[in-house]
Amino acid sequence: MKNTSSKLHLTDQLQLQLQTINAADNALDTKSGVIVAFSIAVVLAILSFNIGEPYQIKLFWRVSGLILLILSVMLNIFIIWPKQYKSGVIERKLYNKYLNMDVDIYATNTLINLSAAIEHNSHVLLYKSQLFKRSLIFCILSLPLLGLSMLDLITIEI
Repeated sequence: MKNTSSKLHLTDQLQLQLQTINAADNALDTKSGVIVAFSIAVVLAILSFNIGEPYQIKLFWRVSGLILLILSVMLNIFIIWPKQYKSGVIERKLYNKYLNMDVDIYATNTLINLSAAIEHNSHVLLYKSQLFKRSLIFCILSLPLLGLSMLDLITIEI
């Protein structure tokens, strides 16, 4: 019985770890949503300004900046959607099978399911984090380019 108790305690620990991964995913989705909203606002603001005389270099800066910003938005949308996480819970069609199991076997199967879900979700979260870093770099690089495309619109009076 002690072995079963240990397995059930370990199951609780794995469920907490899975909840932590899910919370990290939700935080990453929130950050991605903020970047998408910011990027869309910047694109709309930039497109509303007339660049004045169509100098080649200003047009290059503007187009380059917009392309980087759009790439950032696309990566962030890919991060947010679709969700590819496993829950580690028992599928509904297997309820009767698990109800008739010995507690020790049930605990072992639950541990295996939770461990597999944690492993999978950790890999997905790592991949999404890497995408987020790239999208943030694209967003940050686009801002100076867009600023350069509007240099003559900004006048500083001393």
